[in-house]
Amino acid sequence: MVNIYKYTFYRIYTLNTKMDRLKKLGPDFPEGKALFFISVFAYINIFTIGVLLRKLGFISVDFQELPLLVHILFYVGLFIFFFF
Repeated sequence: MVNIYKYTFYRIYTLNTKMDRLKKLGPDFPEGKALFFISVFAYINIFTIGVLLRKLGFISVDFQELPLLVHILFYVGLFIFFFF
């Protein structure tokens, strides 16, 4: 599963570097952009799996009623996980 995210990271990274060369604006931190998008993709995938498990009756946690702080902390944790 992590290999898919690594592949996507490098594809987004190369796309950002090619776009930066076309704009000729200098470095625009393509690693950060790629890391941000990978973290968003992982968050959406995990959230979707959680909602699906709830709809099927395997778990009883309602993810949409969790406080915003829990969602933010989870996303930041994913960001840090993919950073290292």
